[in-house]
Amino acid sequence: MSESSQRQGVRPVATPQRHEWAGGQVSQPANNASLEDLKRKRQEGQTEREQELKDWLLGLDDGAGVLMQYFDVLRDEFDADLSQIAAVKGDDANGTKGLFGVVDPIFWEAVKVPKMGHRMLLARGISTL
Repeated sequence: MSESSQRQGVRPVATPQRHEWAGGQVSQPANNASLEDLKRKRQEGQTEREQELKDWLLGLDDGAGVLMQYFDVLRDEFDADLSQIAAVKGDDANGTKGLFGVVDPIFWEAVKVPKMGHRMLLARGISTL
């Protein structure tokens, strides 16, 4: 039986700087420079997403910044990814439930938005994503 067929269906277990297959086989990264490059690129992408999220939140209230209080939870729950936030659009395509019908109710629970005005601003923003 070949090594690749032995690995089929076996999920790797991530450990720092190496992957260990369930069969005990270990693969090391080619070199530390490539690992560092990957980490740097991931960090840059995350920083870009965070800036896009900040800009989006500020744009929802014309730069007043009242929605910035939700930045941390949106970053943590949705990885600061606007496409993940857009995915909470509800199934009220014809608008019978109004602006709040656009957003899945689980979003409000996850983000803990108590103020109705903040919900309206976020719902309007999500509807345009």
